[in-house]
Amino acid sequence: MSKPYASRLILLALMRLLYTVQFALADIRNCDFKDTVSLVNIRPNKQGAYEYGGISIPKNLTANYDYEELADGTRVTRSAHTRGCACKLKQCIQLCCMPQQLLDKQTMKCVTPDDLSLEYLPELEIFSEDLDSTLVDVNEAFIPQQRLPCDNFAILSPWEFEDDAYILFENASILHTINDELIPYRDNCLTPYWYNNTVSLNPIICYAKTAPTTYVNLSFLAISVPFLLATIWVYLYVPQLRCLHNSCLICFLATFAIGTALLSSTAWITYGMEACRIIGTTCYFFMISAFFWLNITCFDLWLSIRGIRYELQLYNPRLHFIYYSIYVWTAAVIFTVIAVTIEHSNINDAWKPGIGIGQCFIKSTSAMLYFHGPSGLLIIFNIFFFILSVNDLYQIKDANYKINGDNSQQYNFATFVRLFIIMGISWIMEVIPYITPINNSNIFKIFNIINTSQGIIIFGVLVLKPRVLILLKSRWKA
Repeated sequence: MSKPYASRLILLALMRLLYTVQFALADIRNCDFKDTVSLVNIRPNKQGAYEYGGISIPKNLTANYDYEELADGTRVTRSAHTRGCACKLKQCIQLCCMPQQLLDKQTMKCVTPDDLSLEYLPELEIFSEDLDSTLVDVNEAFIPQQRLPCDNFAILSPWEFEDDAYILFENASILHTINDELIPYRDNCLTPYWYNNTVSLNPIICYAKTAPTTYVNLSFLAISVPFLLATIWVYLYVPQLRCLHNSCLICFLATFAIGTALLSSTAWITYGMEACRIIGTTCYFFMISAFFWLNITCFDLWLSIRGIRYELQLYNPRLHFIYYSIYVWTAAVIFTVIAVTIEHSNINDAWKPGIGIGQCFIKSTSAMLYFHGPSGLLIIFNIFFFILSVNDLYQIKDANYKINGDNSQQYNFATFVRLFIIMGISWIMEVIPYITPINNSNIFKIFNIINTSQGIIIFGVLVLKPRVLILLKSRWKA
């Protein structure tokens, strides 16, 4: 073999190798990985095109890939394989699991059922823009792709729950009618779903994944509940602590404990949509009631101090408590009814509280309007009552009134100042994320832990005091 001929062969081999490497590392131009399908085990025709799913994928829409892309966009290395940009030629639709599998609602994983044949997928009812419906075979009308877009989801089942009603359009997007939310096909997938002896292809809706810090905060929230209940028990158990102020305080603690228990339960219990909505509405009622009881406690304290200053004859405490109860429960019912009414109205979703939609409590974007706003207004009124109380206490001191004793208004005032500060700081910590971008900072995480530990802090402020401990010890011995 002559040297020029050998050199020419070597050059051709190098060019061939260079072309192969370049082809292996090249993606299909103007085609996202999500729009491609694997063409492994499919042989191209003479023109280099691939027959797939009833379409012909031309050579210029294929390439060799040495990676795959996960649902979150992470790329993982795989052996070199050919892929084609099928979704540019025909509408794709996402199936959550591999053939013969379905999603399990409990484990949130794809499983292979033992007693159910999925050899043939059921037909789909799809709608045009004019809402004309057609029954189609998923394998004929679409290019099926296997992809689970999220880890935290709910399977829609309109035959079980009317709030799960949806419309599947020809472009594979889904309209979740209860939210009036159009979900692109990349953000949902279909899974075989067994209900009432019938298999159907049902979509999922994705929810934001709960961060680990959220579970930490909810754990502290759950731990706070026993401390709130212990505080209530102490103030009911010790006779010397039974007065109108402390009756209001107990009501505040009880409503706050119930609301806290319901809120923390959502982290550990998976509720259905209807149960979640009931839990969220009940939680909202008791949480807003707690702030109204704190407001009444501050008002009653000022009224009592004012009565000492002006030597006023106060009404029967029991009658006062009845008036206070009517005010609190009426206000809480009104706020709750308004929130529920708006939730079921035709108003823009941005103004709805979102109770039970993606979360059980009010959605974060509406919390300022329905919860933090009203509670902040009550805190402003509390500040006003505290200023008036400080002024009256100052005048009483100058007038040399004798107000010592177990139920001293000065003592009560100091206690409720501490309680007000706790709730006020808690409110500020809740509002800060709406006005400053520090949600993910370590300082904010620490404040969040403090905020969710309110029950423990309240127990320390109201129970772990020398006076209360002495009274508790005396009552225990008696």
